[in-house]
Amino acid sequence: MLQQKTTVTAFPKKIFQTIDPIIGTSHALDTGDMTKARSCNNHGVLYAEMKQLDDAEECFNQALALYKRQSTQSIGMAHVLYNLGCLYSDFLNDSHAKSSLEEATDIYTTLSPDHPNIKTIQCMLGGTLSKSDTAIAESNPDQ
Repeated sequence: MLQQKTTVTAFPKKIFQTIDPIIGTSHALDTGDMTKARSCNNHGVLYAEMKQLDDAEECFNQALALYKRQSTQSIGMAHVLYNLGCLYSDFLNDSHAKSSLEEATDIYTTLSPDHPNIKTIQCMLGGTLSKSDTAIAESNPDQ
C-alpha cells in the first residue's frame, strides 16, 4: 500500500459507489483528461476526509498520471502533488511526502509565485512531516 503508481488503468469504480448520490456518474466519465484529473483529485479529497486513505491515494495517483500525460505543468498538478504530500505526511512516509511537496513547490513557484500553498509547504518541509494539520487542496483551475 502507499506505492507510487505510474500508469492510469481505469477510473476508480469504488468512487462512484460511494460518491454517486452526491455528483452522479456522468460527471467525469465522458470528458477530457483534465476534467477527469480534477475529478480524481476532488474524489481523493473526499476519500481523505472520510479517512479512506488508500482510496484517496489511488485517486490522487490517477489524477497525477492524467496530468502528467499533458505536455505542460499546471496548478492542478501542483494541487495533486500537494495533496499526495499531505497524505503521505499523515502516513509518516516522509520520503514520499518530501518529494511530492518539493515537486508541488517547484510547480507553484513557476506558475503562481504567490500561491498560499507555497508557504504552507515550506513550513511542512521546515518542520516535522508527521500529522499535518493542513487542508487538502481541491483542484480549482482558476487558482
